[in-house]
Amino acid sequence: MTKSSRSSLLAPLAAMGATWAVRRGMDSAYRRGTGGEPPTRDKDTTLVRALTWAIATAAIVAAIEVIISRAMNPSIDSDVAIQEATV
Repeated sequence: MTKSSRSSLLAPLAAMGATWAVRRGMDSAYRRGTGGEPPTRDKDTTLVRALTWAIATAAIVAAIEVIISRAMNPSIDSDVAIQEATV
């Protein structure tokens, strides 16, 4: 198994683990900051509050996944540089 194929197998697992940890951290920070539970999908949560929490969570998780993917597959950056150089 090549290093590239190992990275392509490990990157999603690392991203899932990081996503779990980030979500737990965000939930904990929300509880400390507000004294309440993070918004849920129940009808007691206002749409604005639920959407704000969903957007913030999605943006942070997506950024973490990109960082992990790039860290575990350094060839991604070099492939982009090669494509930009040939354009």
